[in-house]
Amino acid sequence: MGHAQDVARVVLLDETITVPNGSFHLILVTEDWSELTPDLREQEWYGPGVGVVHEETIQGGFGVLSLVDVTQHP
Repeated sequence: MGHAQDVARVVLLDETITVPNGSFHLILVTEDWSELTPDLREQEWYGPGVGVVHEETIQGGFGVLSLVDVTQHP
């Protein structure tokens, strides 16, 4: 069975982003790619205590995902 070959690097810290769910602060932004598809690159925005709140393909394609709702469980 194959192995994941994903790579990421931090490109920004302490960012703010507004998505349909609201504004998030202290965002960590990474650039992500895989050795299996080196021409495809994405950026991901991580919100504290939430995880990925936004994702964009920045090379090798087109795609955008943004957080629209959060459900907290007790």
